[in-house]
Amino acid sequence: MKTEWGIAQLLSLDHFNETSNGYLVDDCCSFGVEVFVIKQTGKLERLSMMKQPPNTTITFQLQKYSVPFYERYTSDVQTIGDSKWQLIVYPRGNIRAKNNSLSVFLGLVEAQNLPPKGKVYAQYTLRVRDHLKSINTREFTGNFTFFLLHT
Repeated sequence: MKTEWGIAQLLSLDHFNETSNGYLVDDCCSFGVEVFVIKQTGKLERLSMMKQPPNTTITFQLQKYSVPFYERYTSDVQTIGDSKWQLIVYPRGNIRAKNNSLSVFLGLVEAQNLPPKGKVYAQYTLRVRDHLKSINTREFTGNFTFFLLHT
């Protein structure tokens, strides 16, 4: 099942944890993603693009970042288009970025409710915001077709 997509090595932990870079302010950090969902209009591989998408931003603040309670944190679920999305943050990295980088992913919630062979194509920009100078704000723009692997 591939219901989340993002970048595992968005920012090195050393750079992120350096307070002068502005990502951690008063032990708090913010993450964000903009999602643009493209609706499928039929059973063929045909897509329609939204000209004026609705508010498509999910913002997630992780309080007390330096106190690692969990390996993974998730934002509240937000409906964008016909799908439900959330941000997934691994403060100490995951898989090949483990203990090396901050990892941030976009997750499609309830992918199991997609029809057989159903897909949701999304374009997104993941952001880690610099609260002090905003010149260090990091972002990664990508796109992915989310789907459930039916066995």
